[in-house]
Amino acid sequence: MSWAHGVMACSSIPINIYAFLPQLALLTCASVFPKALGFSCVYFFSLEPIYGQHCLEFMLSGGSIQRWWNDQRVWMMRGLTSMLFGLAEYLLKTIGISTFGFSVTNKTVEEEQSKRYGQGLFEFGVSSPLLLPMTTAAIINCISFLWGIAQVFTQGRLEGILLQMFSAVFAMVNCWPIYEAILFADG
Repeated sequence: MSWAHGVMACSSIPINIYAFLPQLALLTCASVFPKALGFSCVYFFSLEPIYGQHCLEFMLSGGSIQRWWNDQRVWMMRGLTSMLFGLAEYLLKTIGISTFGFSVTNKTVEEEQSKRYGQGLFEFGVSSPLLLPMTTAAIINCISFLWGIAQVFTQGRLEGILLQMFSAVFAMVNCWPIYEAILFADG
C-alpha cells in the first residue's frame, strides 16, 4: 500500500469527526460551537458555498442534482466505512503489524439490483463489519437530533445547539438509505 493510499484514507478522520463529534456533544449538552454569531456562523456560511459550488460543477459536467446528492451520500458512506478501515490497515502496516487483506471481487449484477440502482436506491447486500460505523453514525445522529428537539421544548435551549442540530439533520438526510435499510429490509 502506497503513501497515497494512506493520505486518501486519512480523509476518513474529518468525516468521522463530522459524523460523531457535534452529535455526541449535543447528547451531553455541550456546545461544540461557542456562540451563535461566532465560529458557528463561519462554519455554516463556509459549508454551504462549498456544497453549492460542488453541485454546480457536477451539473455543468452533465450530472443531475439527484446524481450529485447520491455522490455526496456515497462519499460520506465511504469515509465512514472503507476509508476508515483502510486507514486502520495502512497504520498497522506502517508500524509493521500484520493485517488482514481483502481483495476486490467481481459481483454479479442481478436485474432487480440494476433496477434499484436506476431508481437511485442503495443496495447494501449482506451484513458486513463495514456497515457498523455507518449504522452507528445514523443511529447516533437520529438520537441526538431527537434529544436536541427535547432540549428546545423542555428547557428552551436553542442558543448553543442550533448548528449541532443542523449537523445532525444534515447527517440524517445523508443517512436516509441506511434508515430505509434498517426499517424496510427484506428478511
